[in-house]
Amino acid sequence: MKVLCGIATAVLVAATALAEPAGEVWRTRAVAKLNGVFSPRGFFNIVVRLKCIESAEWVKLDLKKAQITVDFAPGETVSAETVARVQREAGYRPGPVEILHLSGETIEHSAPGWMPLKPRPRKGSVSVRRRGVSAPGGPDMAESPGEAPRSARGQESAEPER
Repeated sequence: MKVLCGIATAVLVAATALAEPAGEVWRTRAVAKLNGVFSPRGFFNIVVRLKCIESAEWVKLDLKKAQITVDFAPGETVSAETVARVQREAGYRPGPVEILHLSGETIEHSAPGWMPLKPRPRKGSVSVRRRGVSAPGGPDMAESPGEAPRSARGQESAEPER
């Protein structure tokens, strides 16, 4: 999976350097027809691979049209070959891919069907994971790897000796 992400990122960076419109905010949108995708599971397989492309931000899936629409970060671009490779790696025969460059002001992701590819942080929430702290008992219930649970230490077994 790491190799897949590295290749897609390298192609994306190279394409960005070549196709940069001067002085305006724009987004790249890739619209791809999908051959052989007839179920939500097929779309899921492709979306998982799209998440490896760092600049891919939004995706819209249309099962009736067998079409996927991907919006990339402002100022980033992608090649049709990169999108086709994602389809191949998901196990499907690539269909035609159309690459569009849209003005940043005309893009709206609040319409039904659009999903963010990257998790968005919730306002006011901080996620902190502490090592060695278990939720039910707090810090005093922490255990080292290979150590018996503290609740079982020093207790006799329930089975009588014979």
